Amino acid sequence: MKLRKSPEAMRVGLIQPHGAKPFAPVAGRVMKEYVALPESMIRDSQRLSSWVAKALVYGESLVPKTKRTHTTKSKAKKKK
Repeated sequence: MKLRKSPEAMRVGLIQPHGAKPFAPVAGRVMKEYVALPESMIRDSQRLSSWVAKALVYGESLVPKTKRTHTTKSKAKKKK
């Protein structure tokens, strides 16, 4: 299970005492705001629900991303 956590204190609060690790979907590509939780924490529903609630509060505080408009490139280049 992965949680999104931004403040350094929150990440440190999960990583150091609970054994969570920074989430890296590909080796060498760590996603700074995400942590991967250890099995022991996932099995402890009380501890897990506390951290999930904190992650939800953080996620709700983020500004929504705006959708990008895609521009289409001309398939054929004009000949000189």
